[in-house]
Amino acid sequence: MKTKLLTETTILAMTSIFLCACVNHINDEIVPGNVPISFKASIKSEKKTRMSNNTFDIGDEVGLYAFITNGNSYIQNMPLKYNENAQLIPSTDLFYPTGDTSLDFLAYYPYQQNDNQNEINFSIQSDQSDDKNFALSDLLIAEKEKVKSTSNPVKLEFAHKLVKMKIQIVPNEGETAEELLTSNPSVSVFGFKSEGTYNIQERALTTGSTTATITPHGNWKVEDGNLTGKEFIVMPETEVSMNSYLVIEINGQVNTCKITPKAIEGGTQCNIIIKASNNELMGIIGDIKEWVNGEDIDTGSSVENSFIHIPTLSFNTSDIYRVYKNGMPVLDICKEYLYANGADNNINSQAIVAYPVKGYKPDMSNGIVLQLLDMEGNVHGGKAVWNKEENSLTYTPGTKPLIECIYIDQNGELSFSPSDTDVQIIISSYKIGDIRGSEIQIYPIVKIGTQYWMKENLRATKYNNGQDIDLGTMQGTQAQYFKDADNNSYFYSGYVLLESNMAPIGWKIPDTEDWNRLKTYVNDEAALLKAGTWKPFNTGDELQPANNRSGFNALPLGLWDKDKMISKGTVAGFWTQEEDGSIPQYTTFFNGSEAGFVPQVSSIATGQEYYKVLSIRCIATE
Repeated sequence: MKTKLLTETTILAMTSIFLCACVNHINDEIVPGNVPISFKASIKSEKKTRMSNNTFDIGDEVGLYAFITNGNSYIQNMPLKYNENAQLIPSTDLFYPTGDTSLDFLAYYPYQQNDNQNEINFSIQSDQSDDKNFALSDLLIAEKEKVKSTSNPVKLEFAHKLVKMKIQIVPNEGETAEELLTSNPSVSVFGFKSEGTYNIQERALTTGSTTATITPHGNWKVEDGNLTGKEFIVMPETEVSMNSYLVIEINGQVNTCKITPKAIEGGTQCNIIIKASNNELMGIIGDIKEWVNGEDIDTGSSVENSFIHIPTLSFNTSDIYRVYKNGMPVLDICKEYLYANGADNNINSQAIVAYPVKGYKPDMSNGIVLQLLDMEGNVHGGKAVWNKEENSLTYTPGTKPLIECIYIDQNGELSFSPSDTDVQIIISSYKIGDIRGSEIQIYPIVKIGTQYWMKENLRATKYNNGQDIDLGTMQGTQAQYFKDADNNSYFYSGYVLLESNMAPIGWKIPDTEDWNRLKTYVNDEAALLKAGTWKPFNTGDELQPANNRSGFNALPLGLWDKDKMISKGTVAGFWTQEEDGSIPQYTTFFNGSEAGFVPQVSSIATGQEYYKVLSIRCIATE
């Protein structure tokens, strides 16, 4: 239920009574009278949704307690369910007690089964991005004392008992909120208390010690030149933990904002204002109609990245984050597919793995498995040691629970505990910045085995020396690129590869050995490389799966043939170029009917007549 603050609930007439035991209990030592009790929610005529904080949803349940004034319990945790007629229906019919006895009512939302008549245990939801979970995180309490038997409505006033925080991002100078909206910043918060106990007798909420990592609710929108729309609910605290943080990622740059300790009172709402700059994040409180004003919460005036909180890394802009200390890279954090098949060396899981970086090169002989994304239990913290010559993995299982926080020490080494002195670091999504004259393209990166691949196909209209490539519509013997306007995909004739170097600086077009190493590592299981929606290559063929567990992201974009696109939805084809610059007779294809790489049954070239127009996917040089 999301009721408006001071929402009215009326108590009206119903019929007979049935007694229950333990939970949903009615005291059978007190004699019920003949004046019935029923419940109806009073809702404004304006049609609003749950998320507007002033209405119930059909099926919502409220819990009800009633006590003899200055005496015993009468009704214990009776569920009331909201129906399509705006009524709150109890699970059994209720009556006022006989005589001149009065009742003290206490109602709460959301309802939960509880056999303790003195306490309501409550926890907020970690993933509040879900509408239902966000609603279930809002503890509401209503109470009315000394109500005597009457046919008149009993008015219950519901009040928020927790704290709502709304996030607002202010663009940098020269940047617009619309540009920020396009980047779709990700926000996570952690360190706030997540559970508590409401004492029914004392009418008091006590916050527990458990904390949670929270994903906020809502969608970004532009409002008054700023980005708004994200909010989350936390428990009130007498003092915010020193380990409370807000982590925001904008265009792959991860910033951590430490919350200054301060009391946050239940029923208040905090507006956290974040300046999009890398060096200024600060918070203030604003007035919200349905919540009481709160005190200021200072989030500080500078970024304080002294650790990495793994659950806050979105991997939206790349599958690799690079961590810098004093401007030098010290760590790569990779979301990757780990595969090894042996009696003592067996793993098949997506994972998050950290590799030390020495001299701008990751040390693949010393990987630490932070999280196995497909496995649960104390199986994390293992070792990943790679043989670069064979592109193979030696995996040592871990025995740790899920690793959520890591630190960088004074020497730039990974640590699982903080140092005495904070080490300031920069966490940034590791991407390719491909600059070709006036043309700039950004590409995400994915690690597969020992190889670093572009996660997207090349979109260049110039050679890497800045010279223009001709746009073609009819393939021939010219160096041309072709563009499919339907999905903004680019294709290149073989003559483009022969004309000049097409790869971004530090990268290359894969040779035959590169493709073979990839094929071997995934055990010729093309499903691990395919993404998107595929169709069978031939009518009647069995469609093969596509799960993209490796992150390679091969899409069935088809290929250009003569003057048009063909095989869209069924084929992906990529160029191969050997170290001497030549183009081999065969290259790499995938189609929707093949479980593995497409068998090389036909060539892509006859002499120097390169008759195919294919996509380009690049790989990092050694």
